[in-house]
Amino acid sequence: MAGSDGCTVRGADSGVDPAVHGLVSVDPFPTGVVLVWLPGLNGRPCRAVLAHAGTRVARQLAVGVDAAPAVRPGLSAGAADDATAVGLYFTYAGRTVAEEVLIGLGGEELVDAPGRSPRELTDALAAVLRPLAPLAWRQRLNHG
Repeated sequence: MAGSDGCTVRGADSGVDPAVHGLVSVDPFPTGVVLVWLPGLNGRPCRAVLAHAGTRVARQLAVGVDAAPAVRPGLSAGAADDATAVGLYFTYAGRTVAEEVLIGLGGEELVDAPGRSPRELTDALAAVLRPLAPLAWRQRLNHG
């Protein structure tokens, strides 16, 4: 899907049944996290921003993801969702594959991952993300 500025947002479908694999969760002891701040359809400039955080912040984010509630029945993406998001890639000692979580910030504020059922973005999780966010994304994290 492309916005008026040509910014393209693509998602992957893992083909895995979320009902079988449960809610989004991450192992509780990451050694770090890579954050990829993704612009929405009308994002200018149309560039992702990369950030890294160490063990302390990665663990705070992991706890925040696991503490977030399941999506309430009837909550779904609306027409106002522009696909602005942040991808979290949790790293672990002795592993070569990161655990992935995608947090929507463009209207649909869901904590999602391939093959898992989504959770809702909470004020507590937004508070951990806020100081890590570039200015254009930070204003979308003004919860609570």
